[in-house]
Amino acid sequence: MSGSLGKIFIDPGHGGSDPGAVHPSGQPREIDFTLPAALHLAADLRVREYDSVLTPAIELQPGQRLRAPARARWCNEHASNGRDLVISIHCNASESHRAIGSEVWYYSQSALAIDLSAAIALHEPARNRGAKRSDGLAILTQTTMPAVLLELGFVDAEPGWLNRYWVAQMEAIVPVIESWMAL
Repeated sequence: MSGSLGKIFIDPGHGGSDPGAVHPSGQPREIDFTLPAALHLAADLRVREYDSVLTPAIELQPGQRLRAPARARWCNEHASNGRDLVISIHCNASESHRAIGSEVWYYSQSALAIDLSAAIALHEPARNRGAKRSDGLAILTQTTMPAVLLELGFVDAEPGWLNRYWVAQMEAIVPVIESWMAL
């Protein structure tokens, strides 16, 4: 299926010296979910013969950092001549440490984001915080191809839920990605 369909860039949010959001106890950290989720999604898409490409964030060592504009630039430099897509995987945190649910951020692909937000909520309407437009996230605004940023859940309020369901979330978005890539 690769070739004219292009590449699916998968970006595990944070990494290296940036653990992302952290539970108030210090564990777990956002990267504890986003890194394995990115690897799982990439492998699942490759089995289906999609050209899934992990961003260099996957190889960050302690002390290293790769900011969002550099991630966007890297995706642009490695774009294909086909239909490309960027998926950045994250977890949320809130000041109250009580918020729950998942959401998807987009800049230009609202229909895709709406479908993905329903998928990662795993058929639990109360968990679906929806699709939200942002013009302030570099991975969305600075890529030359469509991009979405997934917030799987709140690492500070629901680490047990995230631990149990991140695999199901990644598996739930594959059919959405396949449908979008086939357009």
